[in-house]
Amino acid sequence: SQNTYTVSVSNSPTSGGTATGGGNYTHGSQATITASPSAGYSFVNWTEGGSFVSTNPSYTFTVNSNRSFQANYSLNSYRVSVSNSPTSGGTATGGGDFTHGSQATVSANPSSGYSFVNWTEGGSFVSANPSYTFTVTADRTLVANFSQIVYNVSITSSPTSGGTTNGAGPYGSGSTANIIATPATGYRFVNWTRNGTIVSTSANYSFTVTGNTTLVANFAIASYTITTSVNPAGTGTASGGGSFNHGASVTVRATPASGYQFTNWTENGTEVSRTANYVFTVTENRNLRANFSQIPRLLSLTGPSGTALNNNDVLDLENSDGGSLVITVSANADWTVAENSLWFSAVKESDTRLRLNYMDNISVVDKEDPLHVTTAMGAQMRIIIRQRARVSQISLSGFGKTELYPNPAGDKTLLRFAEEHKGKIRISIMSFQGILVKTEEYYDIQADQTIELDLATVPSGQYLMLISGEDGHKTLQLIKL
Repeated sequence: SQNTYTVSVSNSPTSGGTATGGGNYTHGSQATITASPSAGYSFVNWTEGGSFVSTNPSYTFTVNSNRSFQANYSLNSYRVSVSNSPTSGGTATGGGDFTHGSQATVSANPSSGYSFVNWTEGGSFVSANPSYTFTVTADRTLVANFSQIVYNVSITSSPTSGGTTNGAGPYGSGSTANIIATPATGYRFVNWTRNGTIVSTSANYSFTVTGNTTLVANFAIASYTITTSVNPAGTGTASGGGSFNHGASVTVRATPASGYQFTNWTENGTEVSRTANYVFTVTENRNLRANFSQIPRLLSLTGPSGTALNNNDVLDLENSDGGSLVITVSANADWTVAENSLWFSAVKESDTRLRLNYMDNISVVDKEDPLHVTTAMGAQMRIIIRQRARVSQISLSGFGKTELYPNPAGDKTLLRFAEEHKGKIRISIMSFQGILVKTEEYYDIQADQTIELDLATVPSGQYLMLISGEDGHKTLQLIKL
């Protein structure tokens, strides 16, 4: 009979799997043994008596003797990979190689300004716990997801009418917020404050956001400087300048020195007013100049010795007993005015000294009048000289018989046309510097017609009056008191 042999199979380790195919086989028959690894194990090879036989889990051979096979298994090892999203959001730890069935713990630690969201794998949610423990049964690729913490930046204006702001809104932690304060008309930016503490004096303020923040843009009514000056120096005074809030009403005053008259206010060379008391609303810094011009000297005074007299001059007296002193007044113009007067006074300073302390510079024709000198020391003497009206006889072109009176004039003067003039007649009043002050137009003037001219808005001073029309033109001198 044929020999019978025994084929034995075993597992190493015993939990690593199952081996089948063992049993009794006749000589020369075919036997197939099979190794089936348990979950978490992998088949390694077949050995016999410690010697390698095959790496095929299903091994077929011819039986010609007793055989004893061992199916060898190894416990599986898996890779656990961890990463961060975004990479700056934090750190993930706990990855590495793990054997099947072991416990792995991965941890997510957010960076400053970030918070942990969850663990995901392949885009699918795994856990919301930053420390995640699981049994390793396969390769794992885990992502720790973080989100930047968002804070709110709030901005207000104080006062609310003082200006506008922008830059408020949500900001990620650690990001830079840029906020801007724009003052309203008439206001200026002061500073930014947080909880009453100044954080910046710049209207454009940038800072790193580390928490919810409420900022106040503080505004104040704008203050402007009004500067006044005099031109030429020493010809008068200018007052009323200083520091003023936006919208304030300011009056600057120009006061001419003796012998000078106010011309106008200018700013950067441009005329802004012809009124000595100039009123305006402050909206910006201003540099105003009060311009004065010398009053034309239309008369001269001559003392007993024939020398010219001026204010504050001293007259020498021949004796201390008083008496009369003759002073001559001469006109320096070719025209005169109605009911005009000159007056001056003098004070006796010593027995032989008389000081002239005031005189009014008004046009007068040749005139002599005695001044009585008293014997009292310090006594004040006054003389008044009056001149009846006479009118200019200057003849120019077709308007040669045109007369202007009174002249000097107050707020009104009269212009009489002796002859008829057809068409448009233009009357222009201008300064000696060529600045047009006033202009009026008339049509078809009748013979012996008198026109009243309103001079209320014309500043005091000496002017040229130009009369022009189809018949020619004529220039007259005008003094406005």
